Amino acid sequence: MNRVSFIISSRNEERTLPFTVTQLMLDCYQSGIEDYEFLISDNGSTDNTTKFWNYAFNNSYAKQADHQLSNELKYSPRGMVSEGKIRFIYDAIFSNVGARHKTVEYARYENLIFVDAHIQVKPNTIKYALETLNKYGGIVHMPVAWLGASIDRPHPGMQYTYKIGEKIWGTWNYAQVVGNAPFYIPLSGHCFLAVKKKEYLQMGGYDTHQRVYGGGENYLDTLFWMLGSNVMVDPRGLVLHLSAGRGYSYDMVSLIHNMILTAYTLGGHKWAERILVTYLDKSGTNKPFLYDLYEKTIKEGQQKRDFIEANKKMTLEEVLAIDKPNDCDGPEYKAQAHAKRIWDIKNDKLHGHHISFVVVFQDWLERLKSDEAKDFFANSPHQK
Repeated sequence: MNRVSFIISSRNEERTLPFTVTQLMLDCYQSGIEDYEFLISDNGSTDNTTKFWNYAFNNSYAKQADHQLSNELKYSPRGMVSEGKIRFIYDAIFSNVGARHKTVEYARYENLIFVDAHIQVKPNTIKYALETLNKYGGIVHMPVAWLGASIDRPHPGMQYTYKIGEKIWGTWNYAQVVGNAPFYIPLSGHCFLAVKKKEYLQMGGYDTHQRVYGGGENYLDTLFWMLGSNVMVDPRGLVLHLSAGRGYSYDMVSLIHNMILTAYTLGGHKWAERILVTYLDKSGTNKPFLYDLYEKTIKEGQQKRDFIEANKKMTLEEVLAIDKPNDCDGPEYKAQAHAKRIWDIKNDKLHGHHISFVVVFQDWLERLKSDEAKDFFANSPHQK
């Protein structure tokens, strides 16, 4: 039950990756977890990201996927590789979550933990993650603080506030339903999350059309809620995450693409068009380029959109309770009445109370400045 495959997509992170792998290995050792492996997906690195362990760095033949096992593991001088506890996958298409997804098929074990290449964890974090995963299924997150935080007072983020309307994204908040037991959340950051391989594949996993970095959190966590699963955080663990610059940086075009893709696959044209309108309204926008980007992104997302429509238990609007009347007077929301979402209802049942945050931007539409943005929104059949 506690065998685990760690999947780490990494680009140009030679300075942090060895320490991340070693520290996770030590936490496995402390927790009595003997069956573990690290699958490192080298996502277009130009540094020594995977050269620390492997033989293939000076053997182009061995880097070919068909020859990795017969060459890399056979000749590597490094112990963990020769033992089969570290394997390497090479993916030159720049996509953090895409590289993660493509690596899943190589995982030996049913328990998957996706991790960034620049984290450290509090002792027993892996044990707690697997305990919660085995009991509740779905996606299991851990609280996240920044590297440099005090272990005594880390002040970690517990969950994301879900934000949708002009964009689709999440921002950290510290809302905690209980202090020493798992609780349900809308979504969280993806520097560390546990999931069952079988359920992950049944859900379709990350969207491999996501570019470079950003957007995978909203997509995967919302997908699990929409298809009838759940998302939790276990406050007993802790992940310390490097917030400094690193190999995975993003450009604005990729981020806009990922937000349009996520909004469309989860919610259709209604929500994707609102992101388009947001950027049409900005001065200096290359509008022909933006329209072309939108059309191509919609085509990329169509297969996922069709899959979600065929398998969903709830719509995006139902998950976020967008059209639902208020049914809680909001004592945990600073006395703001609100509609309870699915994770609030589950927390009420599990713990007797709830707290989470969702922000739906609507009034920004009234503040549009450009005539083109106003006309597009007014004339779209999807915005009626």
